[in-house]
Amino acid sequence: MKKISAIILAGDNSTLASPRAMYEISGKTFLEKLITSVSNLDEIIVVGTHFKDPKIVRVKSGKSLLESLQNGLNAAKYDRLLICTSDIPYVTEEDIQRFIEECESMSHPADVYYPVINTNLITDSFPKIKRTTVTLKEGTFTGGNILICKKESLATTFDYIESAYKLRKSPIKLASLIGFSMIFKIILSKFNPNILKIEDIERAASKLLNLNVAAVQTSRPALGIDIDNNEQYQEMIQFELSK
Repeated sequence: MKKISAIILAGDNSTLASPRAMYEISGKTFLEKLITSVSNLDEIIVVGTHFKDPKIVRVKSGKSLLESLQNGLNAAKYDRLLICTSDIPYVTEEDIQRFIEECESMSHPADVYYPVINTNLITDSFPKIKRTTVTLKEGTFTGGNILICKKESLATTFDYIESAYKLRKSPIKLASLIGFSMIFKIILSKFNPNILKIEDIERAASKLLNLNVAAVQTSRPALGIDIDNNEQYQEMIQFELSK
């Protein structure tokens, strides 16, 4: 197995990133739990926060998510990266290893592997935590807050990714990058889910990022549970109390 650098985007109070890394569950912060989950990987880089551990490479946050990501990329030793945000408290070491195996078993190689999770798995495992979903021909899915990619591929197209990121709030300009036919498919899929398929999403993401993107239908529902705000944190607490 190729060596992997884990980059955890944690943020701190002095940046645009939120302090979600410091939320707690079962007596540990989200960040502490995630560091444990990636501990079997070859390098751990934490971008942001003042978390201290001699086994961890600490990197300052940037003024934006992309700048923080760039800082993490610059610090990474290995070409293969696992990138994630720190607000995924239910992810375990087994989830990480299984997702890596699922990526390696894909029939076609890619620059970026991104997990998609069937919402039936989410509902069965985390019934009280709400998720944003999309209905496709293959089923209803939510995305994860983790990906595996090649450092070299990401670095060579970073300017393109930055341009796409800047257009995220301009639907018309963003549509020009992924194609208006894709936009029409997305609209029509609201009425007929059979119109839009996972491979359509892969093509659109690949065009948008100028990379070969593969959607991995993972069996690990925890990869799809991120805590974005205090409301979701309260939902998580209620879920924990109901166990």
